[in-house]
Amino acid sequence: MKKYIHFLIILIFSSIETYAQSTFTEGLGGGSAIQGRRWHRNGNWTPSGEPVAGTNAIIGTGTCNVEQNDDVCNNLTVNAGTTLNITNGSQLTVNGNLTVSGTLNINTGGALSVTGNITINVGGIISDNRVGSGTFAMGGTSITNNGGLHQPGDLFANLTNAGTVTISGTSTDFNNFAFNLITAGQIVNFNASTTNVYGFSTDTNTTLNFGIGQSINMTQLSIEGNANFNNANLTLRGGTTSNVSPDLYNPYFPTGQAGEGTVNAGTSTFIYSANATQFIRSGNYHNLTIQNYSGISKDIGNASYTDANGQGMDVNVSNDLTLDVNSSGGESWVFNTVNIGRHFNMATNNVAFSMDLITTRLMQRTGGMGNFTMGNNTNNRIFVGYTHATNTFLQGYGNANTFFGTVIYQGVSGTQKVVGATYTNLNLQNGATRELNSNVLINGNLNHLGGSFDATTSNFNIESQGDWTQSAGAFNARNNTVSFTGNVNQILSTIPNVNTNSFSNTPGTPVAIADDTPTGGVVANNTVPTLASLAGSANIQVTVPVGTYIALNSFNFDITHTFDSDVDIYLVTPNNTVYVVSTDNGGGGGNYTNTIIQDGATLISTGTAPFSGTFAWEDARTLASYAGPLNGTWTLYVVDDAFFDTGTINSFGVTLSASTNPFTLNNTTFNKTGNLILAGTSTSININGMIDFTNGYLVAGSQRVDFMATSNTINASNASHMTGTARKIGNTNFIFPLGNGTYYAGIGFNPSGTTTATDHFTVTYTRTSPNTLYPIATKEASIDHVSNCEYWMFDRTNGSQSATVSLHYDNVRSCGVTDPSELLVCRWDGTQWTNGGNGGVASSFVTSAVTFTSFSPITLGSTTSNNPLPVGMVYFKASKSNSDALLEWKTEFELNSKIFSVERSFNAKEFEEIGTIEAIGKANTYNFTDKAISQQTSIAYYRLKNIDKDGKYIYSKPQAVNFDVNEFNIVNVQPNPIQKEFKVLFTLPHNAQVQTIITDAFGRIVEKNIVEGVAGINTYEFTNLNLSRGMYMISLQHEGQTITRKIIK
Repeated sequence: MKKYIHFLIILIFSSIETYAQSTFTEGLGGGSAIQGRRWHRNGNWTPSGEPVAGTNAIIGTGTCNVEQNDDVCNNLTVNAGTTLNITNGSQLTVNGNLTVSGTLNINTGGALSVTGNITINVGGIISDNRVGSGTFAMGGTSITNNGGLHQPGDLFANLTNAGTVTISGTSTDFNNFAFNLITAGQIVNFNASTTNVYGFSTDTNTTLNFGIGQSINMTQLSIEGNANFNNANLTLRGGTTSNVSPDLYNPYFPTGQAGEGTVNAGTSTFIYSANATQFIRSGNYHNLTIQNYSGISKDIGNASYTDANGQGMDVNVSNDLTLDVNSSGGESWVFNTVNIGRHFNMATNNVAFSMDLITTRLMQRTGGMGNFTMGNNTNNRIFVGYTHATNTFLQGYGNANTFFGTVIYQGVSGTQKVVGATYTNLNLQNGATRELNSNVLINGNLNHLGGSFDATTSNFNIESQGDWTQSAGAFNARNNTVSFTGNVNQILSTIPNVNTNSFSNTPGTPVAIADDTPTGGVVANNTVPTLASLAGSANIQVTVPVGTYIALNSFNFDITHTFDSDVDIYLVTPNNTVYVVSTDNGGGGGNYTNTIIQDGATLISTGTAPFSGTFAWEDARTLASYAGPLNGTWTLYVVDDAFFDTGTINSFGVTLSASTNPFTLNNTTFNKTGNLILAGTSTSININGMIDFTNGYLVAGSQRVDFMATSNTINASNASHMTGTARKIGNTNFIFPLGNGTYYAGIGFNPSGTTTATDHFTVTYTRTSPNTLYPIATKEASIDHVSNCEYWMFDRTNGSQSATVSLHYDNVRSCGVTDPSELLVCRWDGTQWTNGGNGGVASSFVTSAVTFTSFSPITLGSTTSNNPLPVGMVYFKASKSNSDALLEWKTEFELNSKIFSVERSFNAKEFEEIGTIEAIGKANTYNFTDKAISQQTSIAYYRLKNIDKDGKYIYSKPQAVNFDVNEFNIVNVQPNPIQKEFKVLFTLPHNAQVQTIITDAFGRIVEKNIVEGVAGINTYEFTNLNLSRGMYMISLQHEGQTITRKIIK
């Protein structure tokens, strides 16, 4: 009996153990087709019955639906090829482990709770299809994913014990993946080659590991625990302006913040990519790439985050920081402090894209080699708000940086150091002082819109290749050199530095205003009276001395009166123009107390007494419109036009805007193709140092170039000089670098007698005959003849110094100089040309033998009929006319000319005379035809020999006629390999402009010119080209055609 009982007990416990370890396989039961594939139908399982707590379940074939809220099992396996659906309102609890080789769907309102480990095998999918309600809760020690976890809903991994989550396989997709843990020690390993996660967050107890070479795409990331990034690429696509909490809704990557874990960036690349506003969190990055979209702002290094010591945190990039545009339109980045280990790149080169980089603090490279590049896009902009007495906003990148687009220094106050760099465009605005930190090259335009621009005592240099506009502020050149080297015309537009000068009168005894003395008794309110009608009225005057005044800025007065509505006030200017200030205003109150009249203020007729402050007067004209004299006597008239009230004028003052310290350059170099053209409202610019005229012209236009006492010039020539008006201040020798844009025509002087440092001479050069204004036939007998093609206006404009004068001569420009020893310096004394003599000839200058004490028009003369001087050739040209060659020339005067000899050559070296035409002795147009010459040659060269009455002669420049020309082409380049000077021969079918472009091996333009070509063969000579050795391409562009040839240096 005991044995039986013992056996029964063993059998019972054996049955219990067997029951606890039972495995139910769904889809193998005989009733599955009838009962429907439902978890709670017993007939769907083998053995028959429903899995319960402690039993394992296998989804064996087909599809099974969980439709109740109390289904449970121990371990659950979803086989390959099968599907398990958790439907709305149902719940499945897995107390053990979950293994998925097929598909597990969690639908809206469904719930899955897994206590153990989760393994997703290759081909397996957990698809969380919930929208809104429902949960997916995980526990246990590990999640191993070798398949796909595709989950647009939320995944909350509640690991109650220390454990590991491993995400492997090829592709993993999450929505919100949150590790909300209390206990310590959880580890999450991302090993999938590609992982897509919408939201991912960890608490302080979690360690997050990203595997080597992984690619992770996240929309929102919050890391409060520890994180290790090896060589992973993490793309953060989050960011929205509508969410309140940036910690949760924007990518958040802290380091060192109080209460947070540590982040190890490894050698990973972090990519912030969102079509919305993003905050790029403070932290330590290895590579950081920020991708932007149209019109989106990115805030890099959020200053609101602080470290454990309460200090603002920086963005630290140990390797490369790249700003990359992914869309067209305007982009902007807002920078606080960014520390960069190596390269900085603004990556777009697409002209349709533009980027704004806004820096309020530092960007610095902390070590290693690196460079700073800004995408090759002229629409890119960097806004520099950082101010510091010694540091530039960009540290650790040296002075060889290149900024494409526009860099805008916009500090309001303090000092901004200007980075040594190559700028495309440079803007200076607002009130800060900008100081050069090194030499700068500006390929485009410099716009000085506010504040001061200081070259500093270190004398850093500026090279400008575009326009320079100074519309506000002041440029302090110090002792630096400004070089103008653009290949096109450059414009230097300046305004004078303006201050205000005030003049006032406060009499010891105020001026009494007589009672009831209306202006002639007939002038209505707001009507301009005549000056005569104001006679006898109370008035006060201010006298302004002579000065450099620009405009009437304002005026002020103080009047005591008992009833302002009975007072009429008028201003009379130095040219006796009467303006209405205020008539019968105030509404009965009294007094004008320190009243200021200025344009743009509140109209005084709308105010009430007492009038104190700034107002605009009643007159329809503005103060700014006054164009009369500013120096002289200004008068304020005050009239009382009613009985029983009196008053006094206590004070009156006038404030004038005055021009001081014009735009000043120190050492200056012109080495350019094209001109530097002065523009703007300045009347002059100053030169303090040395001007080196290497190539290109300074075109003064309506302005004047003032050479200060310490200035000088070198290398002026036909290729480089200034045109317009020049002034030399001081009492030292000087040669004015003048010309007409084709010919150099210098004039020098050597002062003597009583001289001071403020003396000055003012000069212009004119290459036309002085005969109309100063008849050349009216001369002293010792002068044989006077030049009929040029003269200089040489005026002593301050001081009393005397001087000898030296004139530059040129055989072509001066219309024939054959014997310099017989040249004279001649001066018009008001009635005739006088002989200043020849005190010596040197370096193509003839110096007067006499010291002039008076100055006026000056030109060249001759003691004999040598030096033709009066013969002037306007043009000589040759062109084909069918089979003939047509030669045409024009003279503007030919007082000494006898005959024109036409010469021809077939090789441009040996010429022979083919005909002559007699000169008629006055301005004329000539032509000569070489008949049927095309039958002898395909190209012929012609020159004109101008023979004077005394047998002396000069030649014109040879002209070519090419009868084979019917297309645009480059004939050859001579020599090739090229030297500093070389020629390009090209042909044109008709007269036209041709653009010449030389590019280096990288396609960069190193020289660009516009050439005026004629029909036939043309020669253009390149001079002073300082090219490095290597291969270049020369291209000629004409009417949409481009022809290119290779040249070698």
